[in-house]
Amino acid sequence: MAAFMWRRAFPLLRRVSRFSLHNSCQSTRRLYSAGDTNTEKQLEVRKATYPLIIPPVYAKTAEAEEYRKKLIIQRINDKPTATEMIHELRLAGDYPHLRDSQIDQDVQVQSFWKREETRFQFTGNPLFLIRTKDPLPEFISKEDELSVGEVPLWSYAPENVSVFKQHINPVCFPGFKTGNPFTYGHTQIYTSTFSRTRCAKDQILEEVLQGFGMSSSFGWLNGLALYQMNNPYRDLKHPMTCQTIVTNGCQFSFFCYQLNTMGLSSQSADNPLRNVCWYSPDMKLYGDIQDGRIIDFNNDVLKLVIAFLLNRTCPLEE
Repeated sequence: MAAFMWRRAFPLLRRVSRFSLHNSCQSTRRLYSAGDTNTEKQLEVRKATYPLIIPPVYAKTAEAEEYRKKLIIQRINDKPTATEMIHELRLAGDYPHLRDSQIDQDVQVQSFWKREETRFQFTGNPLFLIRTKDPLPEFISKEDELSVGEVPLWSYAPENVSVFKQHINPVCFPGFKTGNPFTYGHTQIYTSTFSRTRCAKDQILEEVLQGFGMSSSFGWLNGLALYQMNNPYRDLKHPMTCQTIVTNGCQFSFFCYQLNTMGLSSQSADNPLRNVCWYSPDMKLYGDIQDGRIIDFNNDVLKLVIAFLLNRTCPLEE
């Protein structure tokens, strides 16, 4: 039986051996010959394409930093409200001061201080307050020439500059109750309640904006300092800083305030320190809105808003 099977298989092996490798190669060459245009089209190789190289979001390189900025601006442009914009910034990139912060919306800020025999009460209603556990770094040193020097005297009565007299109880309330761990101010956003058109017509718009930005910045920092057990008789050990944005939705003014001292009366005459405020001219976010489309959008204003919010905090050095 085994011999019979071997005889049956042997002729098959002989027939297979006649199909040589040379014949196989010839058949292959004929199948893919140069004259067969249809075959050439089928075998045409497309040019290789590669995806864009996107740097890691958390990389410490200039390319990654630029990519993060573009990504943040793109996300913010897709978000219609300031709340969502701040929320996007809290989630984007390596910004722990925003992730670990508290945002107060539609709160009232009250601050009281005294200068000589005049008592002042500030009341403001910011759209947003961003508070953090660590403070913003000081903008300049307390020994800087801007921080030291005399403050020009103001020889006008308060009622002559729209500071009205009222009989009220003095109140200090920086937007939160005591015991909250987020005790440092970062950024506040105000809507301008005055008529810009009227102020521009009377040529006092810049002065009104300066007064609004400085009073709201000082009022907030003064209340925060009092909550931290500071007062004119127990002055600040470290400067306190904050950032303020005043806007009507189209025009923006930016302020940076550094509170160096709370000693404002003649009893602090031997105190050489003075408080400092920086501000920007009024800037337009866009030119006009036509048929639901924004005309002449100013990216520089948006970048400045983002720069304010992304300004990092740092722990105090004892």
